[in-house]
Amino acid sequence: MLGSALPPLFAELAAAAAPLRGLRATCPLLASSLLLWGNLANTLCVGFGQTGRRSAAAKRLYLHRWPQRHGCLPGQLLAFLQEEGGIMRDIEQLMAWLLWLRRGGGGLWRRYIDLLPQGNATPPQPLAFSRWSSCNCKPWRQLPATIAASLSPCMSGCSAASLASCTGCAGGDALSLLVPCADFANHSQQPNCVFWLSEEAAAFQLVALENQAAGGEVTIRYGPSCSNDQLLRQYGFTLQGNAWDRLPLLATAGSVGLPAASAPPAALSSSSRNQQPPAGLSAPRLLAAMHAAAPLFAR
Repeated sequence: MLGSALPPLFAELAAAAAPLRGLRATCPLLASSLLLWGNLANTLCVGFGQTGRRSAAAKRLYLHRWPQRHGCLPGQLLAFLQEEGGIMRDIEQLMAWLLWLRRGGGGLWRRYIDLLPQGNATPPQPLAFSRWSSCNCKPWRQLPATIAASLSPCMSGCSAASLASCTGCAGGDALSLLVPCADFANHSQQPNCVFWLSEEAAAFQLVALENQAAGGEVTIRYGPSCSNDQLLRQYGFTLQGNAWDRLPLLATAGSVGLPAASAPPAALSSSSRNQQPPAGLSAPRLLAAMHAAAPLFAR
């Protein structure tokens, strides 16, 4: 349980995760073992997936109880957290909440923030677009710089909230929340753990899907039912070959003359598009996803 102090095992998991950039088991684990358990009262919850009076009432009740455990919130921040505005407003609220906790706050969240590496210790890793620069097509040579100039600041800012967030379901209602230390679990196409929100326990839970040896990495699968634009918005990356990918990857004038290996996916034959490519990072698909998701980040 995430209470006023971190339990020993949980603290060991968290401390080991920072330098290893992942969450690792400190002892052998059996399938169905409960790895992490976080009471919803100890999370930062901003989106309740409800509408109208029900959503407002649920948020007011949550924000009334949160200070009883973690300390008072500034009036201006409290008013901002009660505003409704969809997923992008959820991210803005989480960012504001985290920034306040970094400057003030205490207890569990202060200790959690102290576990995190400094921002300059985890710089963003840009895609290697060198092969694009060799293309004879001028629009493709300019596209990476154009995208970087327009979306990079927004993606960098949102990552503070989205990388530590999850969207789940409790009582039939979607929740957008931050769970301390759960963000150490990395994504895998073949995860060995699963996370969910337990209605009965009113808690976020991370459960092992299979036996694991001590020192093994704990992995989950982000958004198994999300389309690529949703993954980009919530986590900052997309999955090549995502079965739920429904982006309209349209060919552009700049694709003429490009070799098949570097052409946009929609420029390939229909038989090629129907094949499931291996998991990995696809620059053409990412470019298309970023273009399609650009309206999501408009101010």
